[in-house]
Amino acid sequence: HARFADLIEQDAVSELQLLREALEHRVAAGSPTADLALRMVTSPQRRLLGSEGLSILTSIANGMEPGSAHQVALDEALGELAGVLGEQQLAMERWGRIGELSGDPSKRQHAEIEAARGAYRAGLRGEAHARLDRARGLGTVTLETAVRMDTLEADIQLWLDHETATGSQAANRALAAAQEMAVAAGGLERLAAAERATYAAALDTAIDAAMQEDRGDDVIRLSEMGLLLAQKLDQESYVAALLRIGIALLPFGRMREAGAMFREAWDLARRLVMPTAMVEAGNGLARALPSLGHFAEAQAVAAEAAELEKRLGNAPRRWGNPTPWLHAIELSLGDPESAVRALRHDAEIEVDPHFRMRIHENIAAWQARFGGARLAREVEAELTAARTDSALARCPRCASELAVTSAELLARIGRVEEAESEMGAWEGQASAAGYPMREVRRTRSRAAIAAASGDVHAAASMLQALGENLKREGLLEELLWARLDLGRVLAHSDRGGSVRAFTDAAVLAEEVGARTQQRLAAQELRRLGVRAWRRGPEARGEGVAGLSPREVEIARLVAGGASNREVAQSLLISPRTVERHITNVLAKLGLRNRTELATFIRSAPVVRGSTDDGGSTNA
Repeated sequence: HARFADLIEQDAVSELQLLREALEHRVAAGSPTADLALRMVTSPQRRLLGSEGLSILTSIANGMEPGSAHQVALDEALGELAGVLGEQQLAMERWGRIGELSGDPSKRQHAEIEAARGAYRAGLRGEAHARLDRARGLGTVTLETAVRMDTLEADIQLWLDHETATGSQAANRALAAAQEMAVAAGGLERLAAAERATYAAALDTAIDAAMQEDRGDDVIRLSEMGLLLAQKLDQESYVAALLRIGIALLPFGRMREAGAMFREAWDLARRLVMPTAMVEAGNGLARALPSLGHFAEAQAVAAEAAELEKRLGNAPRRWGNPTPWLHAIELSLGDPESAVRALRHDAEIEVDPHFRMRIHENIAAWQARFGGARLAREVEAELTAARTDSALARCPRCASELAVTSAELLARIGRVEEAESEMGAWEGQASAAGYPMREVRRTRSRAAIAAASGDVHAAASMLQALGENLKREGLLEELLWARLDLGRVLAHSDRGGSVRAFTDAAVLAEEVGARTQQRLAAQELRRLGVRAWRRGPEARGEGVAGLSPREVEIARLVAGGASNREVAQSLLISPRTVERHITNVLAKLGLRNRTELATFIRSAPVVRGSTDDGGSTNA
């Protein structure tokens, strides 16, 4: 066994599978394993270790002399890797032991900070504060360490304590110290790699604070700085920056940019085997893609991210989780009653008021836009729940969004005076935020109030201007509702204009796959005596060009005769995700079954070319 271990190690270099085989032989031989275990956990392929591999290496670390240099080095590497892989309990254990046993005050301080970070990621507010307080009491605090601690303190206050004001103060303190650190070094380029990553983390948290305080201009400015800095960091830091900036851009309506960042993060995280980053990227894509009219792809991505999060068990939930967004997407995909039930269950089990508020708001918005006064009681109940959670979350930006959305929804259910009151209060708020989505929300709410008050001309004028704006920005989901609203407003005064608006809505809904809104537009057209509006898939001119890269990849495998399970194994996704993709492909191409799909794919020049080139595209 010892000889086999020596031979395999010589050939292994950093190949994880060979290193693992060598480790098994060393264990069988009873020979030392510390150096080999450390090679494995620091290998470029270390993320492929998985839970079983981490467990083996943890057992080896536990068997070493307590506090020895070998044990500390292995615990450090395990703690870092466990944090990346979402194993936060293991990360806290490893860093906690270093904090207790290491004789080096600086190592102990670093370990306590990292243990606090693991607790923060796991949502353990008390543990995170306690560990951070312990770190502050250990040894001399360097400027870099001060930045790291203030950044983490800001994260805890912003996302676990829901103390936006104090969290923002800590974030500003961290960023000021980071900038001081850069000046002392002679500029960002002169900072060491670890210091540059610390600076980037402080900048990211400052973006979060600006986002919560609804400082839109600061969010954009800091985000642009963050992206420039992230391009000079390692790939893991770059993925983290893409995610943070993408999330920051979402509330401000910059969906194209946010979607591009999430997609890049999704692809990179998949390639680098970063499962927690994949969950966060999937969560972001699930929010951006519907706005851009990509409902089917959004559903597939959200389902894959939700499934991955379930497998991880303890994935960080910094910006919520993908499951409620999956159900929000499914509102538009044909069975809104089931989707609403699922969203209500999501709200029941959600423990964070920040995310629970948004679920209630999404349910209320759907019911008011879809059912109007008929669902007034349900809308009011959801808005009440959302306001309660808003008070608990104490996020100024989310509270502002809820106020202007409430004005719109109250008008839709006939509560005009209350809607005017909400709108007046929102417009009277002093805010330095200036961004397109604010004007979209204002116009949509004002149009709803005008329509409910009987001012058809004003409502129609606002909705037409809103539609042009939304089309220019590429916000197709919002555009779809604007066209439906315009059709409703004109229904009793301008039949021709109403028919045009509902027809435009029906066509757009068909193009983007929003089957529920498509049915709603068709019902309204039938009330106006119009039936022949449909367009077949040939008229769309989409074909393969209308498929996402992942859908093309799956379609090729299906055309080659692969079963769902075989496709799933090939692409490292679940059979259920494959099934969703195939359903979406068939719908987009206007096909009925796998046989028709195989025939279509074999005759499509673009797909044949992709196959012949041997390339594959990940989505």
